[in-house]
Amino acid sequence: MKRLFVFSILIFLILTACAQGNLPETASSEAVSQESIEESSAPTDTESSEESGIYLDIATELLPLFDSNGDAEYEDKINDFLNFVYENSGDEGFDITPLYNIYLEIKRSGYYDGIWEKHTGNSLHVWRSLYLNEKSAIDNMRIISLGDTENAKETTITFGGDVCFGDNYATMPYLINRKDGILSKCIAQEWIDFMNDADIATLNNEFAISSRGEPMKHKAYTYLAKPEHTKYYNEMGIDFVTLANNHVYDFGEDAFFDTMSTLDEYGIDYAGAGKNASDAQKPIYYIVNGRKIAFISATRAEKNILTPEATEEQSGVFRCYEPERLLEVIEETKRESDFVILFVHWGTENSDKLERVQKSTSHQYVDAGADLIIGTHAHQLQGIEYYNGKAIFYNLGNFWFNAKNIETGQVKLVLDGDLNTEYYFIPAMQSGCKVSYELGTARGREILDHISSYEPGDAVIEDDGHIIFKATEEE
Repeated sequence: MKRLFVFSILIFLILTACAQGNLPETASSEAVSQESIEESSAPTDTESSEESGIYLDIATELLPLFDSNGDAEYEDKINDFLNFVYENSGDEGFDITPLYNIYLEIKRSGYYDGIWEKHTGNSLHVWRSLYLNEKSAIDNMRIISLGDTENAKETTITFGGDVCFGDNYATMPYLINRKDGILSKCIAQEWIDFMNDADIATLNNEFAISSRGEPMKHKAYTYLAKPEHTKYYNEMGIDFVTLANNHVYDFGEDAFFDTMSTLDEYGIDYAGAGKNASDAQKPIYYIVNGRKIAFISATRAEKNILTPEATEEQSGVFRCYEPERLLEVIEETKRESDFVILFVHWGTENSDKLERVQKSTSHQYVDAGADLIIGTHAHQLQGIEYYNGKAIFYNLGNFWFNAKNIETGQVKLVLDGDLNTEYYFIPAMQSGCKVSYELGTARGREILDHISSYEPGDAVIEDDGHIIFKATEEE
């Protein structure tokens, strides 16, 4: 295998630094950027120790991504990782240019978070995940698309509220018996196109999926859908559903397990529930356009708690009535990801008023590393907050859940190559077991005004659905 001399020097210096254990915790980009740099020649083994310090910035960024006990195997891990990047860079692999360009830019300007994306198309989190996935397949990671330095693409993710496919409730009998199973007669074709056009489309799965089970005792409303109805998720273009809610366990453990296996069968990812706590708390990761995006799902919806909490011995959902464990999961996930999306099932049903705990814990979740919070459960829209540079959509209410007349809609997130965010809220009406598309209508304008007015009222929404956060407007 061909190796250029500069690559050997790069690995040698990184490994030497690792072996000596003298790397700083944070790269000193300020000192590096003040050096007098000449770009005309590649590094050689005669460079001064001061100049060779530029390599340490790359190594410093890599160090936290590997378990290190000072053993010799640690050096091999870094060496192997850099070889992996080298062998998988360029159209046909084996391209030293991206690594060398990283080296040159660190010399000029110091290290920054986007340097790997700029020169390789993929973030460092993505490279690490690809590397680890090659060694041992990661079961909770989906690779949609890698990055391209020549054509950086935006990533779009859509978020809707509660849906119910239950045969014992309103929507599904209406679809099957009165609309011949034709989805577009219940959910406007504009919505079906909207979700299919997204890189990732999400909803909250507010029901169990099975052909067996008995309704949970002492529970007023329980929802059960035939497994074959899951095909409608595929027709809608849904990639991911949240299961941390108060209805996924409605028909007992067997139906709960059937729910997850059926979603697996139809290729729908999920989070927030599992056969034990480890499964329920596990994020789902997507690699999209060279960025690693994580989804976490948790619930604190029930006032009279009936749905089992997942423990190491018990199947169930990921609860967050006490936020400590969820905060730990967010922090752990953020260390592995470029962008973290948290779904929380919470709030007072049929009210636009926020519970105190929604406001206090949402701020904790953002401080722990959540880049976006999406709420469900209230069966009605709640307000939008902009806290510490992050968006919080407290509740998206129903999307397609029952026959009631309810204002609803979906959020669209657009992420650019630098992880800058643009948000849109697209209005809709759920009415008579149907969902209309209201963007550009007078009714749609009313819905946009209503959600903008709900506490804490941090957003102004333009006619095309584009959200302007008041804090950024004031800046």
